[in-house]
Amino acid sequence: NIKKIMEKTNIVLSDTIEKEYPNKWPAKATIITNDNKTFEEYVEYPLGDFENPADKEMLIEKNSDLLQPIIGDVKTDKIVSVILKIDDIENLNMLNNMLI
Repeated sequence: NIKKIMEKTNIVLSDTIEKEYPNKWPAKATIITNDNKTFEEYVEYPLGDFENPADKEMLIEKNSDLLQPIIGDVKTDKIVSVILKIDDIENLNMLNNMLI
């Protein structure tokens, strides 16, 4: 349940990380489990940033996960296929009409 996770979450600003902004978009996450194991991850640039691009498969999966519950599988597949060819499309009205 997301609400339970939110109740256990603390957000702390870091002066060290803040100093990097806006040249970098760093973030650090620390997870401490009930048995006091600690897991940490630091990134200088979020996934999808120009410096840390997401690959094609990740983008397809993300778009599909977001669109399918709203517009269904068939329409999602059509939109994703158009987006993958967006550099070759002269008139984006077709894509715009698909999203309406």
